[in-house]
Amino acid sequence: MLCAALPFAAPAAEAVDLGTVVVTATRTEREVADVPASVSVITAEEIARSNARSADELLQELAGVDVRHGIGPLSVGTSNKVILRGMGGLTEARALLLIDGVPVNEVYNGGVEWNLIPVEDIRRIEVVRGASSALYGSNAMGGVINILTKRPTAERQVRAVVGYGGMNTRDGSLAVSGTDGRLGYRLSGSVMRSDGYDPLQAKDRKATSIDKGSEQENLRGSVTFDLGDAASLELGGDYYHHQSTGTYAIAGYNPYEQENRSLTGRLGDGRELSLSLYGKSEESGYDSVSQYARTQVSAISASRWPAFCKSHARRKGHPLSRACNAAEGRPAARPQGAPQMCSCGVAVLDQG
Repeated sequence: MLCAALPFAAPAAEAVDLGTVVVTATRTEREVADVPASVSVITAEEIARSNARSADELLQELAGVDVRHGIGPLSVGTSNKVILRGMGGLTEARALLLIDGVPVNEVYNGGVEWNLIPVEDIRRIEVVRGASSALYGSNAMGGVINILTKRPTAERQVRAVVGYGGMNTRDGSLAVSGTDGRLGYRLSGSVMRSDGYDPLQAKDRKATSIDKGSEQENLRGSVTFDLGDAASLELGGDYYHHQSTGTYAIAGYNPYEQENRSLTGRLGDGRELSLSLYGKSEESGYDSVSQYARTQVSAISASRWPAFCKSHARRKGHPLSRACNAAEGRPAARPQGAPQMCSCGVAVLDQG
């Protein structure tokens, strides 16, 4: 009886390394060792150990990846570029950025708005170096960066993060995730405020120059439904708003404002076929050079203004020509913002 109460312990099962599986390189699930491309993966464990405050900071340690994010959270997407293996430059982008398979490069010049996705929402990043245009189009001449977001958790979880830094920068985020039967959900939001700094050099500052700051809000949500037999349906959406503040002490002056919205739907059987539908819109606006010129008027005295217009600003294309027209009673061109841009697409993933 005593022996029966003490059965022999079964030998512990050996851990089997299944390898790192990626989908970005070939749009099918394959181990990194079997992919005919240079691939790097930033795992959830590496993200948790890092002190990164934005997605681009997670990429800076990778070989062959040059990330431009000049003034951090105060920068805008048109000035941020990614160079993979030397492909790309300051004025054009040749690397495709995806968030859960949806392209998010700015339509205007392919720039990247790194603040679109908070680090707290990132589950994994896959980077494919080298030409991938055959799979993803012309934006992927240098490679592809695919940011995969966190999924609903089996148990209900609530996570809050707050931070404070220089230039009176404050940020905070809140995420709620869980599963109820076949239904899974995840909702997250973040807010950032920064007083910023004066981006002009001392010699270029005017009486109207003030610190350039930033205000950002980000909201993301997704709902999944288990259809059985490994099939699932997912619906998601996100909203992002970025407003630059300051720069010039002029009432109503708008340095830059951007809003992004997207809706996604995915249906997959977990084995061979996955269908993704998405729609997104991007709207941005800023005060044009004519508005900027008005800030320069204060630097020129009234007595010097006519002479200045005659000798300088009358030249074709001079930034202050519109201000001269306004000073002489001529109609000035109306400030123009960037056009509203929309895009949509369908992606089919064959995992066979």
